[in-house]
Amino acid sequence: MSATLDPAAILGGRYVIRRYLGIASGAEVYVADDRSLARQVAIHFAPVRTYDPSFVDRFREEAVTVAALTHPYLLRVFDWGEEAGGAYLVTEFPEGGSLRTIVDRQGTLTVGQAALIGAEVAEGLAYAHARGIVHGSLAPELILFDRDGRARIAGLGLSEALMESHGNIPADPRYASPEQATGATVDARTDVYALSLILFEAVTGYLPFVGETPASTLQARVGKPLPVEAALGALDMVVAIGAAYQASARPDAALFAQRLQAVATDTPAASSPSGPITRVSSRPQIGFRTPRPEDVTGVVSIPSGPTPLGDPTVSTAENVVTGDFDFDDDDDDVRPTRGVTSSSISSPAAPRPVRRARGGRQWVAAIVAAIIIVAAVGFGAAWKLGAFSVNHSVPTVVGLTKAQATTLLSSDGFTVSITGPVPSPSVPAGSVVSQVPAAGTNASSGATVTISISGGPNTIALPNNVLGVDCATATQMLSTVGLTAICPLSAQIYSSTFGVGHVAEILYNGQVNPTAVPTGATVTLAISKGVDPSTTTSTTPGASSTTSTTTTTVNPHGPRAVPNFVGMSKAQVFATCKTSELYYATNWTSTTTSWHVVVSQRPAPGTQLAWHGTVRLIVR
Repeated sequence: MSATLDPAAILGGRYVIRRYLGIASGAEVYVADDRSLARQVAIHFAPVRTYDPSFVDRFREEAVTVAALTHPYLLRVFDWGEEAGGAYLVTEFPEGGSLRTIVDRQGTLTVGQAALIGAEVAEGLAYAHARGIVHGSLAPELILFDRDGRARIAGLGLSEALMESHGNIPADPRYASPEQATGATVDARTDVYALSLILFEAVTGYLPFVGETPASTLQARVGKPLPVEAALGALDMVVAIGAAYQASARPDAALFAQRLQAVATDTPAASSPSGPITRVSSRPQIGFRTPRPEDVTGVVSIPSGPTPLGDPTVSTAENVVTGDFDFDDDDDDVRPTRGVTSSSISSPAAPRPVRRARGGRQWVAAIVAAIIIVAAVGFGAAWKLGAFSVNHSVPTVVGLTKAQATTLLSSDGFTVSITGPVPSPSVPAGSVVSQVPAAGTNASSGATVTISISGGPNTIALPNNVLGVDCATATQMLSTVGLTAICPLSAQIYSSTFGVGHVAEILYNGQVNPTAVPTGATVTLAISKGVDPSTTTSTTPGASSTTSTTTTTVNPHGPRAVPNFVGMSKAQVFATCKTSELYYATNWTSTTTSWHVVVSQRPAPGTQLAWHGTVRLIVR
């Protein structure tokens, strides 16, 4: 697609277009100079052909909202405007390129690299989601990197406005979620699905669910789990859950970020081409970190043992108080006798004589010991009561295989208890039917989650003498073993084996004459219409070893076998008589003027009756 804006074009009176970069999420991206602040920026421009008349109103609202976001993994928005037949966002210009260009340059990423990038992107998405903003069009082109290799998410605001004008379908349908494909409600978990596909592609080198057309691409992901790939390693289960085709089974972006960070931390660094994403060690995180000793004590640790003064390998702190502490009975204050800084030390101090501890030191020691004992008892009680346990939200595992559920729960710190198998008509054998506690429940680390495994549906063997009997008899036989039978006219077939009105085939879920079906199932009985009346075929030997086949047309007005009408409704009787070219007359067993079912007939089923003959039916 050619660029709408020419080099040197000026937007908003201050942004000078320098070069065109390409298309990202339906918007044209340019590098521009900000003449007011003398800096390089990126322009995301949506030309008039990409939006409807209400697009600018939606875009204006989104731009104002996104400009207020401040997060290290979100691309900063500086300005927005309407000009040159379109709307545009002005953002910072990251110098590290996009994930798409990096993968194209160096090939697939390692598991550690992908996990680290994914954790950063998921953190940025979680921040946006907490403020009610969903990206909806995440793609590798919109994951950018600054000069330090830190991920930045682009497209927030503009992507959502563009997507709304296209029926909630993202500009690149290859990363669409199943709910976007089916027109269902889109929420924050749509972004988790897209990020899972992006990470899958970055590690394996291919993108699943891609068809020949956008429509087939969208349909390909509906109801489909992510393929299993050995290359994903520890990332496999994380992205499989993130790309669950049921949105309710996916984690939110914050939990997804935690799982990805755990994979990045546990995965050893691997050599790769130089670039902004070759670091796979954990970056400093926003929020809590484990305090260092000096954070708690306020004193920098000094190595023990003799250290030569001025040794450049030893780091000392400025203004560290040193000296002797006097516990003399005449002065109970504990105080430094002199203050010396590390920079003022010119020669080793002369050793002082060691004093014998007297009464003051003894009671101080007793107080310290008492405090230690009380603290230990309190700590033990708090530990026993669970004050130091970490709570987690129990994930959804219903529908996952036993192995998948066990891996997911164990990775979140839960103990897994397995029961079953239990029968289930809807959940495949080997998958989780139920879980206790329920998904979303807060439970402490180490708590037990019990999962029940499906054994599939209970089955029952079909009676072996159903074929060849009439519909009413077969229905009664099947009902005695807990099955329901129907004999629809649409299932009637010609048969040279079974006579007219007799069961020729048993059908269930695409199977013909199965030996067993699930308990309580409904089976279809295909009733025979007899031999096909249009033709018969005879074969006679010829003069040589070959045979000749002659097709003889049967008189269509000849006698025919009487069907079995017992158990049929009025509509079924009418349709059967029409097919057999017979008439029927009815007698009621009650005084009502309407009937519902045939209870007996004359002549009996299978009797030869002339064309257009009449069958007497007793009905009620």
